[in-house]
Amino acid sequence: MPLCPPMAIEMRREGLLVDAATCTGCTKCIAPCPVGALSMVANPLVAARA
Repeated sequence: MPLCPPMAIEMRREGLLVDAATCTGCTKCIAPCPVGALSMVANPLVAARA
């Protein structure tokens, strides 16, 4: 998606797919989302790797 600088969001038939390994957590995708479908939540899998 163009509003995602690292290009971590992909539009698929089933909906949006966010690649957690690519997402930087910049939150630039949240405000422009026309339906409020995006939010930043903790990912326990990422936290476990840290």
